[in-house]
Amino acid sequence: ITMNDLTFKYDNNIEILWDGDVNFTIQQDGKVMQSFKDVNVKNKEEAEASADEHLAEILEEEKLKQQANGS
Repeated sequence: ITMNDLTFKYDNNIEILWDGDVNFTIQQDGKVMQSFKDVNVKNKEEAEASADEHLAEILEEEKLKQQANGS
């Protein structure tokens, strides 16, 4: 982890770490859930928007999976 790392915090102990370049890591309770790259991010604002979007997609997928499982 470098000084450039930024952490965006969300509900349910979810954090998204951005390395200041193209790499993002999604963690929950300190455990890595998944990571993604966004080569279009130029600054903190764009990074946060990208993190928000990715997390929304992931949460939507999880919700659909749970519905499909009938839980």
